[in-house]
Amino acid sequence: MAKLCTNSNYLLSKMKFFKYSLFLSALTFTVFISSCNKDNGSPESKTTVFDSTETAKTVTITEKEHHIYIKPKIGDVFRYHIMQHSVSSKSGTAPGQPQFSQSATADNSIYVHETIRAIRADSSIDMTFKFDSMSVKLVQDTQKIELSSNRPADRNDERFASFAALLGEDIGVIVTRFGDVKEVYGTTNIIAKIMKPYPDSIKRKEGEFIKNQINARIGQYVLETMMHYPNQPLAKDSTQKKDYEDNIPVAASVQFPMQINIKQVLTGFEERGDKVLAIFTTNSTARPVRSVMQEGPVKATLANWVMSTKEDIRVDDASGALVYRNVIEEKESSLTLESSQAAGKSIQTVEKSKSTTKVELLK
Repeated sequence: MAKLCTNSNYLLSKMKFFKYSLFLSALTFTVFISSCNKDNGSPESKTTVFDSTETAKTVTITEKEHHIYIKPKIGDVFRYHIMQHSVSSKSGTAPGQPQFSQSATADNSIYVHETIRAIRADSSIDMTFKFDSMSVKLVQDTQKIELSSNRPADRNDERFASFAALLGEDIGVIVTRFGDVKEVYGTTNIIAKIMKPYPDSIKRKEGEFIKNQINARIGQYVLETMMHYPNQPLAKDSTQKKDYEDNIPVAASVQFPMQINIKQVLTGFEERGDKVLAIFTTNSTARPVRSVMQEGPVKATLANWVMSTKEDIRVDDASGALVYRNVIEEKESSLTLESSQAAGKSIQTVEKSKSTTKVELLK
C-alpha cells in the first residue's frame, strides 16, 4: 500500500519548497503560524522595510563575480513579522458512517527578533533568536479559538502552553553565511516547560526525541527569516533547479512517491530607498510517480492531485538579509482506501487547502 508513516513531517530542500510543520507530540495545540491580528506584536516599530507602494528603480549589476550571502555585523538586530492566512476543507465517506465535511480558517502571527552575537572563524554566524509575541486564531466548523500572548489570561491557557513556552527565551542559533542552520542550542528552559505536564516515564522515554523535534521546529522558524544562497556568483536570470523523487504525505499515515521540481530565478535587482534588493522567484510542483499503490490487502488510489508553491523574495544585496517573502501554497487531492478483506467498502476523502505566508523585515 502507500507507505505508512507515523511522522507526517516532510522537510524539503533549503530552497524553501513545501514547508510541512513538525507535529510535536509535546504540543497541546497545533495551528498554523499565521497572521493579521491588530492587537499583538513587538513593542518596536511595525513599519516594514519593504514598501510595495514605493516606486522601484531597476539596477544593473555588472560585476562578474557577484556573490550574495549573509554578512551582518556583531550587534546587528533584525526584527521580523511572520504571517500566514490559510483555508482548508476536507470531506469524505467511510463504511457505516455518515458523510462528513470539515473546514478551517487560520489567521495568526508571530513577531521575532535576531541579535548577532559573534562571527566565527569559519564565517558562520552565532545569534540569539527570540519570540517577542504571537497570536493564534482558528475557526474550524463551529469551533472558534483566538489567543494572544498580549493577554495574560491567554498566556496561561493550556491550549497556548506550547507557544507560551517559546516566548522571551534567548535561543542560540548558528547559521552559515549561505543561510543553513547548523545548530540550535539553549532550549533547556523551553523543553522543561513543554515537558512539565508529562509523567517522568514519558520524559525518560521520549525526552530526547521531543528535544530534537523542538529544536528542529525552531530551526524552521529561523529559516523562514532567511534566504538560502548558492556558493556561486549570482547575476540577473541566474537559475537554480532541483528535480528529484521523494515521498510526500497524502493523509495522516499515507505517503506517495512524488516527482518534485523546483526552479528558482534571480529575476533582477531594484533600488528602494537606500537599499539595492535582489529579487528571487521560486516555482515548485510535486506530481505523483504513480497513482495506485498496494500493500498487503489494502489499496490506495490518489486522484485529482495538485500541489504547487509560488514564492516572491526580496533580499538586501549588500547584507544578504531577507527583507520580504511571500509564499502561496496550494494543495488538492482525492484519496480512496480499499481492502480486499472488505469487498465493496472503501474510505474516500477529498481535501483542498491554500495558504499565503508573508515574512517582513521591520525597521
